[in-house]
Amino acid sequence: MFSRLISTPIITTLHGVAWDPATHPLLLQYAEMPFVSLSESERRFLPELNYVSTIPNGIRTNEIPVGAGDGGYLVFAGRMAPEKAPDLAIETARLSGMPLRLAGIVEDRHREFFEANVQAACSREIEYLGPLDRSELWRLLGGARAMVMPLRWHEPFGLVAVESLATGTPVIAWRMGALPEIVDHGISGFLVENVVAAAGSVEHIGQLDRGNCRAIAETRFADSVMAAAYSEVYRRLSATTSGRGPASQAPSPP
Repeated sequence: MFSRLISTPIITTLHGVAWDPATHPLLLQYAEMPFVSLSESERRFLPELNYVSTIPNGIRTNEIPVGAGDGGYLVFAGRMAPEKAPDLAIETARLSGMPLRLAGIVEDRHREFFEANVQAACSREIEYLGPLDRSELWRLLGGARAMVMPLRWHEPFGLVAVESLATGTPVIAWRMGALPEIVDHGISGFLVENVVAAAGSVEHIGQLDRGNCRAIAETRFADSVMAAAYSEVYRRLSATTSGRGPASQAPSPP
């Protein structure tokens, strides 16, 4: 709100907020201000904004251990919510004949969905582990043959997919939202359209090099890579706005 009152340039990172139409009237009031998106896909929610860069979320890859992927299971990690589609991960596991481990929180508003679609499906082969801390999650991801990431919405980013790659575990992801910008088909995982294709790709996971998954996480999604990208944007915008006058000369807000 104060960006028009000062001469120092302000950059706003959306972090997925533009998916909610309720935010659009406010964001459009400042459409000319510099915005950073987490993905190219995120921009489609509100293309009218002045995007100056796309910078993926970074993770501390040096803190994430590489796993051997020898646990003999698939994994789903995320909120137990309809848009995250854990039920489709369960279907994928059943069709592929692989055990599945699920981890993530259950929000009160999605309790009924969880009980009907996840809890009711649990068995020796389908196990819900509840919410995990980061170190527990990384161990779970690192032991998995693959992470399954189905979607029913256009995910603005997908941090857990990046964490999975950092552990060396490939990602089987629906071709939606930002996932095609994270997963390299046939290299760090597979991009699919439905459960049948996801289950079919499980048998090809062994053809992928887990070392490539880790390398992609380090070179594209490390926190240092993110920081360098933001520094470049700050330098660029500082140079282009160096001729602006003091705050007292800045235009008044609407």
